Order: sequence, then structure tokens, then C-alpha cells
Amino acid sequence: MQVVSIKKNPKYQAGGQPKKWLKGVELAAEWNVSPSTISNLARREYYPLPSDVALGARQYNWAEVSRWRAEENKRKQDRRK
Repeated sequence: MQVVSIKKNPKYQAGGQPKKWLKGVELAAEWNVSPSTISNLARREYYPLPSDVALGARQYNWAEVSRWRAEENKRKQDRRK
């Protein structure tokens, strides 16, 4: 997997085969959990539990995220050589 900055390259087209998206029941079978668990996880993304927001909204240190992405891209480039 290659991490590409969309801001630097807005016209980037991801190549390769399109991924097959699994629906709730198929994903539940793949993960060996009940379909209701999948529904609850999806719902939780939009309606978080009180414990999810106890410390406030999710915050990311974008400088660290950018640094990590740059390291990952460099590691992948080195692996290709």
C-alpha cells in the first residue's frame, strides 16, 4: 500500500484491481462475528458512545501523521529497489 498526499497530487489515480467491498453479512461471516456487531461498529462511527468522547473529540497530531506517512513511503521505495 502506498500513501499518497492528495494535496500534493490531486489527480493521483490509484492503480490495480478494484477492491471488492463486503456488505454487512459477508463481512460478519469473514470476521466470524454477528451481523449486528458490524451494524453497531458502523453506527458507533457516527453516533459515538459517551466513553468514546469522554476526552473530547478525536484529535490528530497532523505533523506526526505527515512524518509517519513520509517514513512509510520511504520504506516502501527502499523495498522496491
